[in-house]
Amino acid sequence: MHLQASSTLIPTTLITVTKKLRLIKDLPVNATESCDKGSTDNQRGVDDRPVVDGPAIRFLLSAFVWLDSIASASTCTQPILPLDHQRLLEENEVDMVSVTGCRNWAMAAVVKVCKLDSWKKTLERENRLSTRKLVDEATAIEQSIRDQAAQMLGNDAFCVSRYPSLSSSQVSEDYVEKIITAIFALSSLTYLHVVVSGGCPELPEIKESVSKTIEALQQIPEPHLLNSVIWPFCVAGCLAVESQYAFFTDMGDRIFSRRHTKAISIIQSCWELRQTQTAPCKWSDVPFSPALLV
Repeated sequence: MHLQASSTLIPTTLITVTKKLRLIKDLPVNATESCDKGSTDNQRGVDDRPVVDGPAIRFLLSAFVWLDSIASASTCTQPILPLDHQRLLEENEVDMVSVTGCRNWAMAAVVKVCKLDSWKKTLERENRLSTRKLVDEATAIEQSIRDQAAQMLGNDAFCVSRYPSLSSSQVSEDYVEKIITAIFALSSLTYLHVVVSGGCPELPEIKESVSKTIEALQQIPEPHLLNSVIWPFCVAGCLAVESQYAFFTDMGDRIFSRRHTKAISIIQSCWELRQTQTAPCKWSDVPFSPALLV
């Protein structure tokens, strides 16, 4: 789905519900007019139309937030849809587990880092960026991520390897959620470090988050679950050091899907750019369609 087009295709009922919750920031004019017209045509009002039930609305909204958030993180740009993604996630108005297996707090962390990245770029263009303020904001986000990880895993070091590898018949949904959530949270840390310091794989903090992401990826019990972590896989691969290249290429050889193939292509292009340009490089420096990482 093209996300620019999707901003005008959100169903009227979805717009009305989210508007009532004060979660939409800036509705498109045609969407607002559609709601108003619907109220005129139907004296019962839009809210009374039995078009989509509550759970369906929540799932649909969750899917939109997921798609837009990952597209934003993939391109390192602001989200397109007129939704308050962070609030939706933090107040559990959406459910990322139902869409991708990742718990809301980890996706909220990705959204926060995207916001920080956008904030930094804006102030850089205006020559008003305070490095101290940037570091303070990043430190607060990192601490929040680690606090949430500690609640989920019992430690803030993302030691997911402490969970045993199990056969598919023994894997619990809770275990899968923890692994996928940890992978997204670790990738949000990698992205955060890139925002602060640039796409330099040799930086200690980036090496640590990438190494832990690899450990978490190795704990995924079933190959098909890797389809839920394309973006984290790509982020970690683009920031890998040379000794880690084999892990990503080997995994790419074992997983046969168009999205994994494209992710590997982006990763390898990033490696090549770093060698030829001898400059920092991240996933968004390689031209691609963000839909391929969703």
